[in-house]
Order: sequence, then C-alpha cells, then structure tokens
Amino acid sequence: MKNQGYCLPMLLFIVLTGLGWVLPMRSVRAAEVVRVNVSHDKGHYRIGAEAFVALPPDRVKAGIVDVDNLERLSSDVLESRLVERKAGNRLLARMDLRSCILFFCLERTLNQTVIIKEWEVVFIVHPAKNGFRSGWVRWKIFAAEQGTRVIYSSELVPDFWIPPMIGPFLLKGKFHDNTAEVMEKMEEQFANGDRKPKFQSVGSAD
Repeated sequence: MKNQGYCLPMLLFIVLTGLGWVLPMRSVRAAEVVRVNVSHDKGHYRIGAEAFVALPPDRVKAGIVDVDNLERLSSDVLESRLVERKAGNRLLARMDLRSCILFFCLERTLNQTVIIKEWEVVFIVHPAKNGFRSGWVRWKIFAAEQGTRVIYSSELVPDFWIPPMIGPFLLKGKFHDNTAEVMEKMEEQFANGDRKPKFQSVGSAD
C-alpha cells in the first residue's frame, strides 16, 4: 500500500533517517547506534546520528562509497549502481529504494552526486520527480578505540506533505533500525576481509 502523505523514503544508508533519543552504550564494542535525532522545521527534516562499527576507518569509508553494492548493506535499497565517475572525486549514482513505515510503503529512484573527501562522504540528491525538492546526506568518519565512529547528518525537503506531529516520530524508530542494519551488515561483510568493496575510494579532495 502506498501513501505519499505518511512515508518518507530513506536515503543509503541509509541512511535514513528522533528528537534527542540517546541509546545506552554497551560494554562489548560491536556495531551500535549511539544516538539519533530528527527535527522538523517548515518542511525541512534534519537528521543526525552517531554510530560505532568495529572496523578500521578505511574499510568503513570503502563500504560507504561502494555505490554498486549498497543493497548489500540496507534492505531499503533495491538496487544501487554507479552511473558515471566525474572529476574532483565525484560520482553519479542511482538508487532504487523501497521504504516502509507501519503499513505504508513508497518506492523511489534517486539520482545522487557522491562527493568523496579524505574522511567524509556526501550524497546530494538531484531534484526530480523522486519525492524530494532537495536533500543531502553527510558521513564523517573518525578513528576510535577498537573501531570507527561515524557521524551522520542530513537535511531532506520532501515534495509532499507529512503531518509534522507524526513525521519525526515515525522517522525516529525507522532511521535507528536502518542505521543499525547498515553498521551490522558492514561488520559482517568486511570484518574478516572475506569481501572487499567492489568500488574503492578515488582518494581525497579538499
């Protein structure tokens, strides 16, 4: 069942996706979501999250920019593919997404520019008939004891109305679950070096 009034599709990461929700830290260092925040103001949804993954920073970065294989990290990504490599450490990527919240599901195809810096990756949504007037996602990667700390931030402007009292509440749980899924699958696939990212980082950019 599809309903554009209640479901916001997820970017990457998804990455998609409440308000001051902080999760307790665990004693065992494994993939975990430390905090998630979602705010809404005049049609703009701002999302922030912090997560830990028990992998070295270079593998985390390689997994994020492996745009031909993002469906292996998130069940919301039906297909992800590299369309074109551009100058200045930029990629053009296309993602087919299907995201569900409660009983509402929405499918979208997003064209995005991926900007790769040394320890930062930014996805910029191309405005089109895809559910968004604008949007961006930024991943910042930091070395941490026993792994990597990932800081996620994004701003999305959907082109359909979402009840402001409902949207952030629904996105809160959805984005937490999606982020945990991405981190856990990344650990499972890259921890022992059994699978190497198909696309490797093209380097750093200022």
